[in-house]
Amino acid sequence: MRFRHTLALGILATTFACGEPAPESAAAPTVRDSAGIRIVENTRPLWPAADAPRLSVSPALVIGDRPDSNYELSRVAGAARLSDGRIVIADGGSLQLRFFDSAGEFINFVGGRGDGPGEFRQLGALATLAGDTIVALSMPWTATFFNAHGEFLRRVNAFNPSNGLRDGIKIIVAVLGDQSVVVGSPAPPSRSPPGKRWVDSIPLELIARDTAVRVRLGTFPSMLMVMDGNDPRPPWFGPTAVFAADGASLVAGYGGEYSIRVLSSNGDLERIIRRRWTPVRVTRADINEYVTEWSKRWVKATGPQAEKEKQDLRDDPYASEVPAYSQFIADRIGRLWVREAHLADAPAAGQLATSPLVPSVWSVFDRDDRWLGDITMPARFMPTDIGPDYILGIARDSIGVETVVQYSYGTGAGFRRSGG
Repeated sequence: MRFRHTLALGILATTFACGEPAPESAAAPTVRDSAGIRIVENTRPLWPAADAPRLSVSPALVIGDRPDSNYELSRVAGAARLSDGRIVIADGGSLQLRFFDSAGEFINFVGGRGDGPGEFRQLGALATLAGDTIVALSMPWTATFFNAHGEFLRRVNAFNPSNGLRDGIKIIVAVLGDQSVVVGSPAPPSRSPPGKRWVDSIPLELIARDTAVRVRLGTFPSMLMVMDGNDPRPPWFGPTAVFAADGASLVAGYGGEYSIRVLSSNGDLERIIRRRWTPVRVTRADINEYVTEWSKRWVKATGPQAEKEKQDLRDDPYASEVPAYSQFIADRIGRLWVREAHLADAPAAGQLATSPLVPSVWSVFDRDDRWLGDITMPARFMPTDIGPDYILGIARDSIGVETVVQYSYGTGAGFRRSGG
């Protein structure tokens, strides 16, 4: 049995708030310009380890733990906090956007299953823009916009023939602050000699608010590929493209190296962020552990058939190194959070960017692209919205029950490093 994983969506919340003053430290990064491009080389974090912010011992808020249909959540696609403290949750089970007050009390919902304005056939991600505009991805190629009260504004379909994009698969990878949409058009994988490895690429284009193509942003590395016999496919644990939107900028990276590009909305490369990183090799022990944990979840056969499926999985191609990172989040005050790739997360769905099975480590970069330090979040918790003193996200217990929880974070006796 083989699981075919694909390029993950990278749509994330964007805001326009000002950041806090950056700390001073002797561990200042090296900044250099190359042909007008700012390059920041980070060798070590600025936060002293003892001063790094820590998550609160317990969540400050939990939504979804009541036996009431308005609070029961499933297949949650995202959650965000609005400027007045309300929380909006994209519930994939009911295909609704549900609104709660700052204390977690249900207010109302919009959406539902259908093809009408503000309705969905699927919910895949949620983001908020300036002015509390809400964006819901209802397929990889469709973005639906609502105002802060849940009133439908408009829908953008990347397949709309009027936008001039090429035929083929379309993936919305980010929505910028002006509601322009960044769309990727991955091509079908090419065929090569058996065993050959290469990095596939994805062209990105920006669709302006009026759905006319404004800028072709260029081609970006998308994922590692290998010819597995006559079958082109991504190897397990391979690096993939990672995207986020930070106001008017697109943040793009590929986990084959610790290098992150920041592009303006007209496609110009503005900055490159780099961080010290030592590649870690994937070992046979890593593969055996993955096969064991994957099989507990997904191998339903018994006896010889189960052993055959496990051996087939062992014989599949694997990446030779653990990727540098697996996910980006642009927070509410202009910082970039970069999730460390961890192989122990892969058995859930064969990917490294889905809900973490073990505590996740996030490197935080300030508005000047300086590596402040690392913050650890609990196992089975996926952050979706990060503010100056809170982290909102989706928690899943060991049997898959979902809640939306909000942690506080800071320093002092009331906080600790989260360990799951």
